[in-house]
Amino acid sequence: MKLKTRDIVYIGFIAALCAVATTIRIEIPGGAMVHLGSAALFTSSILIALIIGTIWTAFGYFLAWWFVLESAAVAASKIQYSLITSAAGIVVAIILTPKLQKVVRRLFTKN
Repeated sequence: MKLKTRDIVYIGFIAALCAVATTIRIEIPGGAMVHLGSAALFTSSILIALIIGTIWTAFGYFLAWWFVLESAAVAASKIQYSLITSAAGIVVAIILTPKLQKVVRRLFTKN
């Protein structure tokens, strides 16, 4: 697959958006946090990808907690917090997507 310059710009834009958005965090009970990095990620992959992203994120956090805490049971008990984080990200993504689409179209259709 050969990437065009426009593809590379899109990838860079999404990566930068995710990096900046991850710095905006809200602590929630249970030692977890909601951060807007999830919203940026979900905004760039809105359809069935939201469900796949939620499952993948929960699995990734489960593995990370299992590794850190050395307990699959404790890691499993934290899955709910990952799902809450993903749900918050999905809601924000659904709100932001139409607005960001307008901005991106305006930026890339001027040339």
